[in-house]
Amino acid sequence: MKIVLFTTALPETLFNEAGEKGIRLNPAAENFYLRLIATFETALECKVITFAPSFSFDPSLYQDYVFVRREKSRKETLRNVENAFEKLRSTFEPDVLICESLNLALSSGASKIFKKHNLPLVSVLTDAPENITGASFPYRFLCKRYAKKANAYLALTEGLLETFSAKKKPHFLFPGIVEPFQKKKPLVQGDYYYYGGSLFEKDGTGSLVRAYLASNSNIPLYIAGHGPMEEEIKNLAAQHPSLHFMGQLIKEENIAMEQHATVLINPRWYREDLDSVSVPSKNLEYLSNGNRIASTPNSILKSMFPGDVDWLPKEASEIEKSLRERFENGFQDAPINNAKEKIQDLLGYEALGKKFLDFLLRL
Repeated sequence: MKIVLFTTALPETLFNEAGEKGIRLNPAAENFYLRLIATFETALECKVITFAPSFSFDPSLYQDYVFVRREKSRKETLRNVENAFEKLRSTFEPDVLICESLNLALSSGASKIFKKHNLPLVSVLTDAPENITGASFPYRFLCKRYAKKANAYLALTEGLLETFSAKKKPHFLFPGIVEPFQKKKPLVQGDYYYYGGSLFEKDGTGSLVRAYLASNSNIPLYIAGHGPMEEEIKNLAAQHPSLHFMGQLIKEENIAMEQHATVLINPRWYREDLDSVSVPSKNLEYLSNGNRIASTPNSILKSMFPGDVDWLPKEASEIEKSLRERFENGFQDAPINNAKEKIQDLLGYEALGKKFLDFLLRL
């Protein structure tokens, strides 16, 4: 089977180069779609249509990618997407089209292409458009409108199927994808706590830092990522030698930090509306690395791995107090994480690749 995936993800080398040039891209979306591509490639032939980065590069180094220039006008960008597909189709005749649901140029382009060529279109539902910071009403409306045109869906939660009115069409549910485990060399020696992610108060970053500093823990805390709290954390790290801010790490560095941490922490505040449409990819990475984890709850992961995580309280008002107590006692009550093999059997590349192929063959 042959598929074309419409996504904003770049090959990893180009994504890292963008970061080195100070271009801020979305690492969560990037990592998810790179894993999705790798999963597809275990069971079928996959070509990718994505947006070209703003700097010069050699596209011939990326044989499975077709790069589209992003224009100021979405209409012109859409035309570029359609032209890129027609050029690709001259040498690669796909059986199915698969598209990101949260990019309007790609989703509108894919919907036009599937009508023109009468090809099945599968929309990938990874988050609700309402959760995108600064998303306008027209954007939210159009995301759902274009997604409704799809024949089928790959979705992370039941709540996303409801959000996109997709429950009555064929769909395949999976909470995420985990990479094969490959041991990385440590970037930091000795014991340390680690959080890598978005640096927002609403994601619990402030609660984490305040709890740690109040605890007077002698085990260092390393924080990586980017967001509105960057400057505040930089300033606090300059004042407190045990707090370290690493900035935005590339994927390999982040994995190395996760693999060798004493405890991995995800302090994102629990929200019921978010819980129904979102599965923290960070927690899937944490679970697959085998180290101890302290995290606020997610209903899906808590039901799948109830005893592998030190689950923090749901209430935002209790998280800071709870984290402080844990820092003070060195997370003595955090359980051993035994999910490493189980999660690969459920959500690894090979396991999901076979399930995706079976689902797509039925369309």
